[in-house]
Amino acid sequence: MGVDSFTPEEREQIYAMAENMTGNCQQGSYRRDIIISNILRRVQVKKAENLQAYLQSAIANDEEFAQLLSAFTIHTTEWFRELPHYKKFEAFLAEKFKGIKKFRMQSGGCSTGEEVYSFSIVLESFRTMHPGFDYEFQAFDIDPVSVNLAKKAIYPMKDFNKIPANYQALVKKMVNEDSFAPEANIKAKTRFFTDNLIKLQSLPPSFEAIVCRNVLIYFTPDKVKEIIAKLVERLVKGGVLIIGHSDSVDAKAFNLKPLGNSMFEKL
Repeated sequence: MGVDSFTPEEREQIYAMAENMTGNCQQGSYRRDIIISNILRRVQVKKAENLQAYLQSAIANDEEFAQLLSAFTIHTTEWFRELPHYKKFEAFLAEKFKGIKKFRMQSGGCSTGEEVYSFSIVLESFRTMHPGFDYEFQAFDIDPVSVNLAKKAIYPMKDFNKIPANYQALVKKMVNEDSFAPEANIKAKTRFFTDNLIKLQSLPPSFEAIVCRNVLIYFTPDKVKEIIAKLVERLVKGGVLIIGHSDSVDAKAFNLKPLGNSMFEKL
């Protein structure tokens, strides 16, 4: 079977399901082709007779339903991606938050965890230098397969050098040396769970920082406004929202002050 094995009607069915289940806008051929390839791979893995047989079996089985949801999502994440964010984040901690007893951070659309652990490494480094400072990090993604990988927190050694040299002591090489993991203290302060950005519940202000990077581009402008409103609601006054360099937000509409590098302070 090739990517063209699905009929045009089946492809449209897949796009519609992906949009209904994730809220992501199914526009752009690049995104669509990836999703079609992902679904095709699951059909082949499960040796299903056809798309309908596969979808029926996936809906009836929790484990395969998780794989289906994962196939509908696109993950582009890596260690210390968009490095200026981390440099500025270091400065924020020193300028605004070093006297705080518990710095609470959240990530929406955390994928397989590299981004979350990158920020956690910065926080852990800061904690070791500032007695009395502590942190906790909550992170979620709609894709349960990715969330499970983030919880396991074992990453291939080829990515080790993406971690800046001054932070490499905060990750540990595994016994066989072909993988590494964040140190135990970082893992202990980080919690991963599944949640959906477009179905976020209202929460009282409880986070000093929220990161939601390179996810918003997959939603329609109306959905983006809804997501940003819910995230800003969760920030304490003076808290920082961090979005991707390819994302955009109307700062005034959400009572945010631009800080540069796609970072905003809640007024």
